[in-house]
Amino acid sequence: MIDYLSLIVVPRLNGLGAFHDDFIVSRSLFEPDSTFISVLLVILLPVIAIIGRHEIRLAAFAILWFYAGHLMESTVLPLVALL
Repeated sequence: MIDYLSLIVVPRLNGLGAFHDDFIVSRSLFEPDSTFISVLLVILLPVIAIIGRHEIRLAAFAILWFYAGHLMESTVLPLVALL
């Protein structure tokens, strides 16, 4: 998710291909260091958006919209109701 967020902030052409297999495998929460930072950001961004939703309305909406889209796409929640 942090890679998706970084592409929104700083787009790069080499990050838009079909293959995304160059990530370092995390062995624990602190190996590599970027794992802990990523987990911290994934947890803190929606918390900051909810707390600051009155002061930073547009940013809070964008952050929560991003997370809502990922929740619908990447979980067991069905996108279409089965008839």
